[in-house]
Amino acid sequence: SHAEYPYLAGYDGVGTVEEVGEGVEEFDKGDHVAVFMVPGNRALSDRTNLSDDYIKILNSGKYWNASKHLEAYSDDKSISGFRGLGTWSQQAVFPANHLTKLDHEPQVSDAGLGSVLAIGLLGPSRILHIEEGAAIAIFGSNSLALTLLASVKTKKPELVVVVGAKDDQELFDKFGATYVVDEGDAKEVQSKLMGISADGYDYTFEACNFARFGTAALEVCHKGWGRCALLTCGTNKDDTISTKPFQLVTGRHWIGSYMGNV
Repeated sequence: SHAEYPYLAGYDGVGTVEEVGEGVEEFDKGDHVAVFMVPGNRALSDRTNLSDDYIKILNSGKYWNASKHLEAYSDDKSISGFRGLGTWSQQAVFPANHLTKLDHEPQVSDAGLGSVLAIGLLGPSRILHIEEGAAIAIFGSNSLALTLLASVKTKKPELVVVVGAKDDQELFDKFGATYVVDEGDAKEVQSKLMGISADGYDYTFEACNFARFGTAALEVCHKGWGRCALLTCGTNKDDTISTKPFQLVTGRHWIGSYMGNV
């Protein structure tokens, strides 16, 4: 760790823009925004917020004083912010490249979901572009899966199936799940999912960090247009996933996303 103590905790959050600094054009007062640990570099591309150069700086420990509001917490400016941010503050000043607009007003509880915020809230819109009436499968029973459920529900899908722990059925129901399939053997899960939607799913999300479900999430996609987003597979460096080329040749799509691809 490259932590600099003392520091103000928090590196993700949501809020409303109260004031815009000179030269900032992409945000206006009143915008709902999310704060992210990984800063963007729009000079590279307007399609993603990812930048290898910024990530290298962040991991080197040279980015612990990026946010100007940190100066208010100590007379000698000795307090840093976690990952340069320090979001555990009622008001804060952040570099514009650490923010992105939300297309809806978030719930206060969303701010406590950590790094899943970007993926869960923005994934359905920015990664898979979900439309009304879609059939969706979410692999996972963690905070990321719950955030995805809440976000997907706003898209008015016809069907949302969650692969997770049966003990959490009531919680999943509350967040909008149509069915819950108990996680276990990947092939059995795959068979159960196809029993619910024989034609397959328009969109699937892998959100469980189990490599065995990375393949299943693709293979239950609808022929011709089904899209599968891998959100957590690969965090274990030795993980691999595979499928027969025929699955892709027949029109299914496998894509990945890091931090919501914002």
